[in-house]
Amino acid sequence: MTARSTRVTLSDVAKHAGVSLTAASFALRGTGRLSDATRGRVLASMSELGYVYNRGAAALRTRRSSIVSVLITDISNPTFAGWTRQLEEQLSEASYFSVLSNTFDDSRRERELLRSFIELPVDAIVHVPASHTEPRTIDILKSAPIPILAVTRKTQPGMAYLGQNNVHAGRIAAEHLIAVHGHRRLWYLGGPRDASAREDRIDGIRSVVKEHPGVTLAGVHWGPTTVESGIDLARVAQESGAQSDDGFICHHDVIAYGFIQSWRATSDTRHVSAIGYGDISESVAFDPPLTSVGVGPPSFGERTAERVLELLAGGSPYSELMEPKLQVRASCGCRF
Repeated sequence: MTARSTRVTLSDVAKHAGVSLTAASFALRGTGRLSDATRGRVLASMSELGYVYNRGAAALRTRRSSIVSVLITDISNPTFAGWTRQLEEQLSEASYFSVLSNTFDDSRRERELLRSFIELPVDAIVHVPASHTEPRTIDILKSAPIPILAVTRKTQPGMAYLGQNNVHAGRIAAEHLIAVHGHRRLWYLGGPRDASAREDRIDGIRSVVKEHPGVTLAGVHWGPTTVESGIDLARVAQESGAQSDDGFICHHDVIAYGFIQSWRATSDTRHVSAIGYGDISESVAFDPPLTSVGVGPPSFGERTAERVLELLAGGSPYSELMEPKLQVRASCGCRF
């Protein structure tokens, strides 16, 4: 059998099934008042002819693609993995598809992807800005004819944004280590050097330290959001004078995993008081279960979907910070 040289149209399907074009469209969409026999005949013709729905043509007619583009920095980050799954599930329930791309925190790739998705077009974009979003990219965002929601990192005032109150996230971790466990020296470990979330959390920690005479932020060290980074940061902290009775705040749960295991392997004590960020599902099963700062309910993914759907319905853009919560487990030293 030779392949068809032209695309099968819905008109071809209607003619093959012996029905009107309207009836074929009803059968395709599962709408309208059709008998089961008629609907079955149309679907059988679609299968026999190899009909494939032309979403691009439909988008030109309706000016809607039912596609939401999601741009993140790196899917290997467990926070993004859980968040994008929740987002996709919620969008699917609202009859939207999602298309995921990684910018790898590269500003040039970020600009190219944003321009490409706007040109396709998609109906909306969820965007984790790169660490150094360029002015040319800001111009693209400002002039975009579709809703764009920035998440976790801001681009500029006036654009739709959803993030976490990271200053408060820093405060609640520091307050727990000081007030509950009596630590006098705190450390902040990991995170991209210029990340706004990292800087805000450190500001929150410093504000708490100032409220407690004799308490210091003994060290701040940056590093990638990986287990390997946590292993390396344990060594860096020890070389910088960190001790087992200090309190450690890790930029992400996966950093805390590596840090705790490395500390155990290289120190004379198995216990080290540590808190992470993200509250990913694996943290409950870690040994010891990891105390972590997260948000929800609703989850960040669920709230992201709600915000996108608001924008698609014509809602105004606004900036929103979700309030973090400390999920207390055993890694900080609490006993259950």
